Amino acid sequence: RPIALATMKVYLGRLKWIVRGIASSTVVLGLLILFSTIVGWLYHIPVIGRVVEAGAFIAALAIGIPLVIITMSAAYLIAHPIILLGIVLLGAATVAWIRWRGTRSQAALQDELAIQFGHDLTADETKELEFMELAQLAMSDGDWKPEEQAFLKQWARKHRWREDKVERLLSEARLRQQDVGNETTNDQHLLNLIRLALADGNVSPYELRSIRKTARRLGYDDSKIAEMMRGVRNGVHQPISQPSFSAGVS
Repeated sequence: RPIALATMKVYLGRLKWIVRGIASSTVVLGLLILFSTIVGWLYHIPVIGRVVEAGAFIAALAIGIPLVIITMSAAYLIAHPIILLGIVLLGAATVAWIRWRGTRSQAALQDELAIQFGHDLTADETKELEFMELAQLAMSDGDWKPEEQAFLKQWARKHRWREDKVERLLSEARLRQQDVGNETTNDQHLLNLIRLALADGNVSPYELRSIRKTARRLGYDDSKIAEMMRGVRNGVHQPISQPSFSAGVS
């Protein structure tokens, strides 16, 4: 009996893989037929026809193989609920750890800014200071160029600020940047900008693109920008002892 059971187990395992192989081939073939039908009207065009035909085959493989793998993985996990439960718990623990670390990093940055500017910053103050850092960086090589003014005003419109508020912030940024006693370097302005953006806990993709665009204009590549952002998050880059401007500009 044990020999018979072992033989049956081997047979069923082999049969299972044969069925999986046939099913995988069927899925890929079905997708290939679908894509070929959709783009079939392009086949008569010279050169493009061959490209389209190759593209349909590649698309069928690119979609069909992952789909088959996902389906087989899901079936395996359903058949082994303990493994599925372990993966779910691991995923939940990872998400909780990421949220905890993000909250702790955000609180540390807010404490640094409170020390730097002398009081806890409100969300509006943080955005105003962030805007002024951008403005001072934009005029680091002289006054604002038309494209830089357009960029700053677009940033302000994203935050739905009134025109008079934008003009006041730009005026103060110009005064601070032209102050002969202001020794804040571009690097410090950029680090302040990153710190302010990360501290409010609500960094939009647009803000991240703005930081990268500004940093690239100063000569930083993407790896250096990522390194600076990690350094700010981990407390490696400390804020300058004196603020480059006063918080709470209205």
